[in-house]
Amino acid sequence: MRYLAIALLMYACGPTPAFGDDFSTSDIRTMWQGCYQGGMRSNQGAIPVLLMEWCDCTIDKVRKEIGYKEYIRRDMEKDPLLMLDIRKFAEQCSPLPLIKPQEEV
Repeated sequence: MRYLAIALLMYACGPTPAFGDDFSTSDIRTMWQGCYQGGMRSNQGAIPVLLMEWCDCTIDKVRKEIGYKEYIRRDMEKDPLLMLDIRKFAEQCSPLPLIKPQEEV
């Protein structure tokens, strides 16, 4: 019985993604780490937990809205609009309201 449980656990943690998309754990971890490190650099003094939630949301949106195959294709082609899409998702996920510049009078 113990071996059956171990075998099932190993099968569940295998190469098949857990959420039904083709992003591997390594892909997700790499994107999330880039998001978090970039957020920490550009928002010094940010509360880490808010930044973690922000990156979770942003990466989830990339996975849902763009998908693995399109993301890889656009990344390989160096599509400049890919980063704009990711920034749009990041703005949508921002836990703080974005400050908009005042219009000149």
